[in-house]
Amino acid sequence: MRRHLDDSPAIRAAAGRTFDACGVGIDDIDFIDLYSCFPSAFQVGARAICLSPDDARGLTLTGGMPFFGGPGNNYTSHAIISAALRLRESGRLAYVAGNGGFLSKHSVGIYGSEPPPGGFRSLDTSKEQSAIDAAALPVASEASGEATVVAGSVVYARDGSVERVPVIAVLSDGTRIVANAAPSLLPSLAGLSLAGSRIAVSGSPPVYVL
Repeated sequence: MRRHLDDSPAIRAAAGRTFDACGVGIDDIDFIDLYSCFPSAFQVGARAICLSPDDARGLTLTGGMPFFGGPGNNYTSHAIISAALRLRESGRLAYVAGNGGFLSKHSVGIYGSEPPPGGFRSLDTSKEQSAIDAAALPVASEASGEATVVAGSVVYARDGSVERVPVIAVLSDGTRIVANAAPSLLPSLAGLSLAGSRIAVSGSPPVYVL
């Protein structure tokens, strides 16, 4: 698990290698489309390339995934096409990023109105991936004791009832766990954020109570 849940060293590495290969930086980009399946993905993607969310260039070429959609993983194809159409009209470079998994699979492409001097390049980021893997924190599959919640979500069933409330929490020894709320606790957690709360965890897989 990544050390900082609001950061993505993988996006930073992929984008950095791509910018270096093209000999450009984010300030040289005319059009931008960040993958926007969730606000968190959008925010993390922007932060990873030192881009302000209110950048005057705008951060979507399609209107954003919640408004444009796209079946399966096809949204990024539409973003690339949108970038190509914009580049045919004006501008020089476009940056398009894709995402998959739990903010764990990434694609980065820089597209231009003219062929790059060095031709197309597919980059090897295996060294960066090894460093990311080495820095990852282990996650315990069982736990007993108190923990502090660092992130969580409330999942609702079709009838509007709370189905589960998974959290990521840190035990007193620094170990991270992923735990689900005890069934008896579910109705009282609707609409709540437990970030920062202390919970009591037990079992395998871990279950918590407040």
